[in-house]
Amino acid sequence: MRKSSSKKVDCRNEITIVLPVDLLDRDELLDYFRAKGILADEIGIWNNICEPDAKEKFKRMEEELRDTKRKLRALANEVKRKNCAIADIITPIILGEKIKF
Repeated sequence: MRKSSSKKVDCRNEITIVLPVDLLDRDELLDYFRAKGILADEIGIWNNICEPDAKEKFKRMEEELRDTKRKLRALANEVKRKNCAIADIITPIILGEKIKF
């Protein structure tokens, strides 16, 4: 029976441990985990624990991105409207005509 590693790792630390292992083969991966004091079996447990949090954060970030894009479009439309209003005021001045309000 294998003992669980004595190190307690939260989701943030797990990500920093797991990210560099993408390019390692199986033996290198096991050596890397041994050096970090982590059992390879724990990665599956981490995934089960952290995945729901990551999905929820991802959904929130997508919603924030949609809101930000919506606000950006509204601001761009407002800028266009104001540019047109300024152009309507400036054009007669440049042409030497009287301004009609």
